[in-house]
Amino acid sequence: MDTGTLIAGRYRIKRLIGRGGMGVVWLAHDENLGRDVALKTMNVDPGLTEEQRARDAERFRREAQAVARLDHAGLATVYDLGEENGTRFLVMQYVIGPPLDDRIVEEGPLSIEETASIGIQIASVLGISARPRRRAPRPQGQQRRDSHGRRGQGPRLRHRRLPRPGHHRPHHDR
Repeated sequence: MDTGTLIAGRYRIKRLIGRGGMGVVWLAHDENLGRDVALKTMNVDPGLTEEQRARDAERFRREAQAVARLDHAGLATVYDLGEENGTRFLVMQYVIGPPLDDRIVEEGPLSIEETASIGIQIASVLGISARPRRRAPRPQGQQRRDSHGRRGQGPRLRHRRLPRPGHHRPHHDR
């Protein structure tokens, strides 16, 4: 793909961002909405059978749909999915920032605090992808309200004493 190519009548390729096992990511400009986006094109191995190509295309589609259902500040938002001239593409939010490996080369190894912070952010994203509701937890102190404006209380729990480890009440022996 060349700089200046127009995809789907609206995404103009500006430059290459990166390459991976499944595709190539380009910086593109959405001419309809006037914003930069990341446009990922799917690699197609010429040695694959039609069945294998169809399987890979379906996997690309499923993964795009799965990410599009997620709602988390740590994930790029999916805007579009399509195909043009046999090339499948995914359009996502363009996130500006230096790659982690560049930061390490320029400034040296991460501190323990930086590493822990990155680990927590990654765990948060992975945790949201595993939950059925697919919504990020609310920031500390922010509570969900019901349709009447009441704060959500969550499930009500009855307070009872739990036995100490290794100790059980006599009525449990029966």
